[in-house]
Amino acid sequence: MFYGTILLLPLATALTLVPDAWHGIWLLVSATFLMAVPPGMTLTSLQAIAPNEMRGQMVAFYLIAANFLSYTFAPSLPAMISDYVFAPPLALAVVNYTIAALCLGYGLKAYRDALAQACEWQA
Repeated sequence: MFYGTILLLPLATALTLVPDAWHGIWLLVSATFLMAVPPGMTLTSLQAIAPNEMRGQMVAFYLIAANFLSYTFAPSLPAMISDYVFAPPLALAVVNYTIAALCLGYGLKAYRDALAQACEWQA
């Protein structure tokens, strides 16, 4: 997810800057492919660090929380941010993927520690 987010940053930036529609379509296809990676990776990583008895509960809780937040705030939040905080769409894309990459990069050590603990627990 971290590397996909790093790749999304220049793609999303270029997508807002290209004047040609065909280049924009190819960038959009590439960005959409990379945006489809995190949902599967998130569920897989939750399964990897959870104890056997709690895997289904952790995934269910994550899906309920993520869907609640995405259906509640996702439709209006980007529009409000672009209208009131960042005027150009480029700024919204750059800030969004920069924050995501920083959060994922910061969380890598904790995830690796949790994965090592899960491997020790299962052994």
